Amino acid sequence: ELVRDERTHKIAGTVLLLVAAFLFVAFASYIFTWKEDQDKVLNHGASILMPSAQIKTANLLGNVGAYVSHQFFFNGFGIASFFFSTLFFVMGANWLFEKKLFSVWRNVRYVLLGLIFFSVVFSFLMSRNGFPWGGAVGDMINDWLIKMLGTIGTAAVLLVTGLAYFIWRFNPAFSVPSVKKLRPIAAGREPQEGLDFSNAANESEMLADIIKPNKLKGDKGVVVIPP
Repeated sequence: ELVRDERTHKIAGTVLLLVAAFLFVAFASYIFTWKEDQDKVLNHGASILMPSAQIKTANLLGNVGAYVSHQFFFNGFGIASFFFSTLFFVMGANWLFEKKLFSVWRNVRYVLLGLIFFSVVFSFLMSRNGFPWGGAVGDMINDWLIKMLGTIGTAAVLLVTGLAYFIWRFNPAFSVPSVKKLRPIAAGREPQEGLDFSNAANESEMLADIIKPNKLKGDKGVVVIPP
């Protein structure tokens, strides 16, 4: 009865929305304060979460935000960790409003694929940067791909995978633009510059002035009138 109670669903949805907001703020703050907090987290670990800890971090959400962000970014998936915020938000919104506002399983698929793909991509593109863009997971997969396929092969695989993901997600329509054929003015003749053929009624008159027939002058032969 406790599980089926709608009040339980609303409380759980509120908690999940709070977790989503907590992770988003902590992750966003970590991008700017990671240099100041990284040594503190690496040297002291989970001890910074103890009440007796005398360490103060620069993260907006304090020691908890710095420690959680470090685990997700440095030891996890890097910048792709923001996908966790979206997942908790989707689940919390559905439970709080008791409606299927979003498809949870569809978002789970997108989150799993996005975590792996974007962590590897950012690790491949930002490997020389000190910030853990791809995290430990992205660095591990990226190093393995480069070892197996080389840099060019890894770039090709990531490009094809990204294009396949884009097509699968958005299903764009590809079409070849049609080329309209121009109607010939006259056989063997080129269109004259400075003439306006926008008016169909004047086109025949203009063509008649341009293409004049040759005339016979009695016994004097043929008089050729150039266009």
